[in-house]
Amino acid sequence: MSKKIFFLAAVALTVSTFAFSKESDLTFSVVTDLAYYPETDFGSGSSHYENFSGAFDGLLFRSTFYADWKIPAPLGEHWLVKDSNVVLESGCEISPVTIKPLVTVSFSPLPFLEFKAGSAFGTGWKLFSFEGLSEFNDLTCDYDELTPFKNWYMDLYFQGTFMFDTGAIIQKKWSHIVTMITYQISYKCVTGVDDGMFWEWQTVKNQCNGWQYYVPVVLAYQMPLVVYRAGLWGEFYGHFNEDDFGKYAESYNGSFVESTISPFVQLKFSEKDNVIILAEFRNRRSFMEEHSKEEEEPLLNYSGQEWFFKRLAFRYTHYF
Repeated sequence: MSKKIFFLAAVALTVSTFAFSKESDLTFSVVTDLAYYPETDFGSGSSHYENFSGAFDGLLFRSTFYADWKIPAPLGEHWLVKDSNVVLESGCEISPVTIKPLVTVSFSPLPFLEFKAGSAFGTGWKLFSFEGLSEFNDLTCDYDELTPFKNWYMDLYFQGTFMFDTGAIIQKKWSHIVTMITYQISYKCVTGVDDGMFWEWQTVKNQCNGWQYYVPVVLAYQMPLVVYRAGLWGEFYGHFNEDDFGKYAESYNGSFVESTISPFVQLKFSEKDNVIILAEFRNRRSFMEEHSKEEEEPLLNYSGQEWFFKRLAFRYTHYF
């Protein structure tokens, strides 16, 4: 009962934030993610690259609605700190198999530095063959659906972001090389699933409860054109403690660092509309044994990493 009350309170917070839409310091936006996934068979053995094996393996669709309340918090009159601010954000992410309210608080003491803390939690269900929230069953080597609105996905995090634009030093239209690096610490779990057991959230399998790190890095060139930015987007993430994977920690390699490398372009049509197009290459665990399904992997033995083309993704952002 307490989890239901917690969920309803967060939804009420999101709705109440939207209710203040007439205030000038509120910003509303919607972010829609679309992605196409080609099929790539699982290889085996030592580290390698695996090519396509089929044209289609899946699609992703989700939208997140945001309300941001920006509060000026100047730390002085110097140009570096006079625009310091706090942003309170609430939102709700919706996909065909999940719903996830979220809240964040961020503080920007300097133009190039931001600290953020947030929480997100949600629940999921099964639609056709797509699982929103499920638990691994090692007896059947498959995932069993969890009960919507009884079992919950939870994500609590803190992060710091450093941003730099060479245009701040060389003030020319074509002088903008943008860099960004974030370090995030989070605790992710699914209620009702024992520590050391695998779960699935939004069709992403083989996840476990525990403290995790996430490090996105962006290097891009910014232009005064519709093609606003072009560059590389990298991500590195994993668990601090391999023992989060319980009895599978050694054979599954609980300390594995998952990585992505993605060339991207950002199209800016107006101050209110932009689209990011991204081609994502990703690594995943490779195992000694041949296999055909992710569900088999917790019972296999790690032997290296496998790189492959994961997806072609589109992110459309509209500000109201």
